[in-house]
Amino acid sequence: MIFLLLSLLSSAHASRVISVQGRCEIKVVPDRGTVQIKTEKTAKDPADAVNEVTKKIEAAKARIQKMGLKDLELRTTHFQVFEQREWENNKNVFKGHRASFGLEVTTSDIQKLGHVMADAAQLGLTGTEGFRTFLSLEKSQSEYLKCLDIASQDAIKKAKQLGKSLNAEVGEVESISESPMTVSGPQPIYAQAMDSMRSMEKSVATPSIEAGEQTFATTLHVNFKLR
Repeated sequence: MIFLLLSLLSSAHASRVISVQGRCEIKVVPDRGTVQIKTEKTAKDPADAVNEVTKKIEAAKARIQKMGLKDLELRTTHFQVFEQREWENNKNVFKGHRASFGLEVTTSDIQKLGHVMADAAQLGLTGTEGFRTFLSLEKSQSEYLKCLDIASQDAIKKAKQLGKSLNAEVGEVESISESPMTVSGPQPIYAQAMDSMRSMEKSVATPSIEAGEQTFATTLHVNFKLR
């Protein structure tokens, strides 16, 4: 009998909880941008092909380093040399050795990536790819903590409003769980072909680069005790 009474009391006590979700969704402007530039060359002698792509990439690196871009990072994405063959008249015909060299440029000066692309075109590089914007680790952490604060306040307001409507007094937090989610919004895409820019030679126009926005969101699941 005593055991049953204690069980009922325990069950009744456990049921005095109010559960709410605290939501946060904020728009964040990325503070980092990156683009990959590359060049390719086909020659009978592999050394000639390698020398040509190396010369162009080194010239691009030198010009980029003179721009004074903030938090600049340069990374080689690939370097390869291979035989190029094509099927002609039922034969596998040797066309030469093809060398390909890629460089990734990352900076906090997102708008200036347009100058990087234009300069690459002027130097005769054959293409760009992988252009994107993103949040640095520092800004991502800062925005994450900010979003947690917003979600927490949202949960508290909802719990108090429900308690007021139901004539219940909201007490301390019993449990918290989180469902974080970062949703990337539309990002600018550099779609103009480098070959068409190269045909303009020194009259290459500098593309306008916009950082765009990303949606940063999280949800808190909070249980409050009722007094």
